Amino acid sequence: MDDKPILYKCFICNSQFQFGPHAYNGRAVNAWDIMVCTTCYNANHDGIVPATHQRLLDHLRSKGIEPKLNASGWIDWPR
Repeated sequence: MDDKPILYKCFICNSQFQFGPHAYNGRAVNAWDIMVCTTCYNANHDGIVPATHQRLLDHLRSKGIEPKLNASGWIDWPR
C-alpha cells in the first residue's frame, strides 16, 4: 500500500494541504467544485467576505452559481 501523501491546493489561500492517507487537513466543497484547507474553512465559519475573495466569486459565476449571502453580507458555505 502506498502511503504517499495526497496534496491539494486550497482554493482560498493557495497553500498545499494533505488530504489522505491518514491525514485530512481540508475538505471538498463539492457544490462549488473546490478544495479548501481546514484553516480557511474554520477561519471563515461565519461566512466568506466577498470583497476579499474575488477569485471565488469569479469561479462561482463561471459555474453558474449565485453565492448565498448571510445577514452580514458574507458568502455562506454550502450545506
